[in-house]
Amino acid sequence: MPHLAPIQSYLSSARFRWVVGTALLYFVFGHASFGAMVSHGIVTPVFFVPEGIALAAAMLFGPQIWPGIFIGQAALALSRGLDITPALAIAAINSIEAILACRIARHWKIDPRLEHIGDLARLLVTILGVLQPFSATLGCTTLYLSGIIVEAAQVPQAWLNWWVGNSLGQAQIAPLLLVAYYKRNALREELRRVVLPLAMLLPAGWLAFAGQPGSGITQAVIIFAPLLCWIGDRGGLATVSLANSAMACLAIALAGNNLGPFVEHGRLSMLDLNVFIFGVAATSQFYSLLARERRELQERLEKMNAHLPGMIYQYQRWPDGRSGFPYISQGIAQLYQVDPKEVARDASPLFAAVHPEDRAQIEASVLASEASLGMWQARYRVIRKNGETRWLEGQSIPERQSDGSTLWHGFILDITERKLAEDQLRITARIFDRAGDAIVVTDARGRIQTVNGAFERITGYTPGEAIGKTTALLKSGRHSEQFYEKMWQDLQEKGFWQDEIWNKRKNGEIYPEWLTINRVDTPDGSTEHYVAVFSDISEIKDDQRKAQYLATHDALTGLPNRTLFQDRLGQSLAQARRTNEQVALLFIDLDNFKTINDTLGHDIGDALLNKAAERLRGAVRDFDTVARLGGDEFTAILGNAGEQVASQVARRILADLSSTFEIGEHVLFVSASIGIAFFPQDGDDPTALTKAADAAMYRAKELGRNRIECFKQTMQEHLLRRTAIENALREAIRRQRFKLVYQPKYRINGGDIRLVGAETLLRWTDPLLGEVSPAEFIPIAESSGLILEISDIVVGVLLNQIATWQSDGLSVPTIAFNVSPRCIREPGFARQLVNGIAASGVTCSLLQIEITEGALLENSGHVVDNLAELNTAGLRIAIDDFGTGYSSLSYLKRLPIDELKIDKSFVDGLGNDKEDEAITRAILGLAKALDLATVAEGVETDRQLAWLAQYGCDIVQGYLLSRPVPPNEFATLLADR
Repeated sequence: MPHLAPIQSYLSSARFRWVVGTALLYFVFGHASFGAMVSHGIVTPVFFVPEGIALAAAMLFGPQIWPGIFIGQAALALSRGLDITPALAIAAINSIEAILACRIARHWKIDPRLEHIGDLARLLVTILGVLQPFSATLGCTTLYLSGIIVEAAQVPQAWLNWWVGNSLGQAQIAPLLLVAYYKRNALREELRRVVLPLAMLLPAGWLAFAGQPGSGITQAVIIFAPLLCWIGDRGGLATVSLANSAMACLAIALAGNNLGPFVEHGRLSMLDLNVFIFGVAATSQFYSLLARERRELQERLEKMNAHLPGMIYQYQRWPDGRSGFPYISQGIAQLYQVDPKEVARDASPLFAAVHPEDRAQIEASVLASEASLGMWQARYRVIRKNGETRWLEGQSIPERQSDGSTLWHGFILDITERKLAEDQLRITARIFDRAGDAIVVTDARGRIQTVNGAFERITGYTPGEAIGKTTALLKSGRHSEQFYEKMWQDLQEKGFWQDEIWNKRKNGEIYPEWLTINRVDTPDGSTEHYVAVFSDISEIKDDQRKAQYLATHDALTGLPNRTLFQDRLGQSLAQARRTNEQVALLFIDLDNFKTINDTLGHDIGDALLNKAAERLRGAVRDFDTVARLGGDEFTAILGNAGEQVASQVARRILADLSSTFEIGEHVLFVSASIGIAFFPQDGDDPTALTKAADAAMYRAKELGRNRIECFKQTMQEHLLRRTAIENALREAIRRQRFKLVYQPKYRINGGDIRLVGAETLLRWTDPLLGEVSPAEFIPIAESSGLILEISDIVVGVLLNQIATWQSDGLSVPTIAFNVSPRCIREPGFARQLVNGIAASGVTCSLLQIEITEGALLENSGHVVDNLAELNTAGLRIAIDDFGTGYSSLSYLKRLPIDELKIDKSFVDGLGNDKEDEAITRAILGLAKALDLATVAEGVETDRQLAWLAQYGCDIVQGYLLSRPVPPNEFATLLADR
């Protein structure tokens, strides 16, 4: 029905639930309170809990909660045997009391969260001085008029009991409920912190209240006051109110059983009990809020200190020289990167951070301040743990302590930015005065206000002669009025002007200058100043001519660079077309220059290039052009030169460059690879002719260097083949088109031949090029840098294969694989390889790397480090093709070499070539003397095998015993051995 809707809405609201809850709590705890104590025959509890519930509900939910209080009190009074009239009257009194409490709390601005002592104090005053006098007076009057209190003489005692019981209930329970309501999320943590003191309440109460009647109030105070204050300090108002309530209940219960200090001659001393409960409770409650406010104050101070731009401190120094910081704010972590605890008793970590150059000054200033008790002030630097240097400024006041020590109170600020700003200002002023460019500041009308020193140096006018004059003082007369009008127009529209201008010095000399003028405006947009900066660019004009030279010539050698070379070559070919002559182009590359440059340093390399350039200029004709394209690549353009002239010049260049170069203390030997191409037969434009000469030079390098090669068409084909292989290699890397085969290695011991390992060999078949020999594609991979990626692929496939063999139950012997010289020179190569092996689960001792003597020629730090790290990890190291290189044999005793491999070129002649046999015997003897194993490659005949066995070779490999086999066939060999 519509008229019932408001009632239904109220019954389903939260307010109705709180009213019902308040009534139930009032009724239940009222019964418990009345059952706790009966004094002097007047039904009045000592500790009336429902009053605290009613007060808390009223402060939380407002006057609207009165029905719950009324119903709860009426039901409680009726259940205790009161007639309906006094029961309803007392219920009405308590309801009015709740409404009155709300009005007073609002008027006195009592915050129900009770976070401050003032709020608690005003609440207690309200309870003791207003609410309970009001309630006790009206309540006792009602009981007297109703005949419950028979004699008028009983009214004062009843009033006192009523006032005390309700006051204690409100003073204990209301704060507990209010704080618990507002801080219910933090209450659990507070209770956790006071578990121990709360657990001590029962034994403490037993000690305080379970003694003989009539004595021990002082003992109870001594026991409970510190305990409750402890709870208040560790917890909060809610937990201490809970503890107070428990203490009150315990005291009342034991007193009701005639125990404790509040029973005299069998009668309860109400006054003593009330004073004790209320006094201890109020003390602990106020102490709890004091502790809380102290903590909050300390936290605010710490936050303020933490956000101060520096640190606040107390520094104490004792007569025996010890010193520390009794107090120091968290700013120390920002300034010194030191924890405050580190310097509380020992200040040395802080002083250790002072810059060494400032340490003596700081120590002296501290001692002086201590001696005179005068203010300490200092500016100094500190070096933080991260290596950063900061400027600090400190100030403190000392005072002498009773123990003879000196205590300073002060602060330290980080003034790094301020110091930088001050330095910047000084620098700016110095720059203005000493700048190389002239600086002129004028007013809005163009009158000079100030100039710097460069102005006088450039123009000849002193500041006294220029200040006050207009800038027309410097006009040269070379520019029209339209020029100056355009200048001022740009200044007004854009705010600046910049261009080249001619001005006049004091002596009348006209000179070019680069002038920049900026307009400086006031905040309202009007012009305040003009700042002009100009420099004498007479030298720049000369420098432009030099720059044009440098743009077309090599800065190191002075030879024409690539740009001028292309221009000169184009001109030579154009002239040759007109005169029907030949042009020869020589492409010259120094052999082994990289090795010299890397081992002896770039200074030596640059000197060598300079001397080589001089010899090249001397070897060609006067009208020929020698150019440096970059690095160690040179070219020579020979006009009107056929094959005979070109060959003569090339041989002269080869001879001159093959002679020794004396550079400092070094005597160096280089040679050259020279390629020659002719116009028009080898190329009819600069690009084609250059490519032809480059291809011929590359062929000269392939054929052994230190030689001359003329371009042939086959070279172009070779170049195209090389390009095709390089492109196909890149695709092969991307698509993983490589495979590995294994050349078995056998140990020969008398007549016993036993499989002891294998050498991994790389094979590649391209879909278009077919099967490409390693002898063809490996050099291309080396020169292009692709060998690094191919090596990673080889190692990955090999490790997977070894792991597969092991998982198949095969006993895998040592497997060798070749490592490119370029790889072994890479920093970190060994670490990467060892990490890869570890990740695969393969043991390093199963692997052996083979490197050529050429890889050791550089003998760089990276090579030595890589070999040492590989040896430490357990990999064996072998020298491949031993005896065919050019390096010193000293590496055999300095590097961790385990094995020498005798090259096939020596093995071929065993049994019929005395020279090959002599070389092989020498290698075997050398290996035996150095305790190195030996392996013979390319064994193809029984005679070779017998010779090697006779002279003590350890291991052999070759087609006589086995060709390289795929993984599955090698697995069969492993299973059969």
